[in-house]
Amino acid sequence: MKKNYLPILTLIVILMSASIACSLSSSLSSEATPTPTTRPIPISTQAAQGFEQSLSMPTIDAQAGTETIQFTEEQITSYVALQLQKDPNPIIRDPQVFLENNQVVLQGQIVTDLMTSSGTLTATVAVDQNGTPKVNIVSAQFGSFPIPTALLDAVSQMVDQAINDNINQTSGSNLKIEAISIADHLMTIVLKNK
Repeated sequence: MKKNYLPILTLIVILMSASIACSLSSSLSSEATPTPTTRPIPISTQAAQGFEQSLSMPTIDAQAGTETIQFTEEQITSYVALQLQKDPNPIIRDPQVFLENNQVVLQGQIVTDLMTSSGTLTATVAVDQNGTPKVNIVSAQFGSFPIPTALLDAVSQMVDQAINDNINQTSGSNLKIEAISIADHLMTIVLKNK
């Protein structure tokens, strides 16, 4: 995976949060409820740099024509958190990204125009036959409100469109994403020569 794919994972996580926060900002008001207790993922500059290093130094299998990249929860969480810190008005604060059971689970404080509340969003990420990541938001909770399925489907489509636009703008690589798997607190991305 070359630098032109660097924004894709961050884009997936941030767009899922942003789309839901924007959709909710005009329709909800509620007291914040705490996020379910989970193991905290530490955030560090070193882990964020590890994320970038994983992108620039994939494991190459020349015979198969593939490159494999792995990310830990700490690397993704740190990278996303440090990217969000650059925004003076972030849509999500204190992000935590968990990688389990072929799902990405994002937790944090979601910021809307009306309120700030804990939020949890669960999504699966797959790859279509063209090598384009496809996001399916399985569930989302904003404060004490579960998000309706119709809204989740609409957000999934918006995220997919944004990813496609990003890939089209950064095309030129001779690689395409062949597979994305999530298990045991790791995300593994396999790229193959076109």
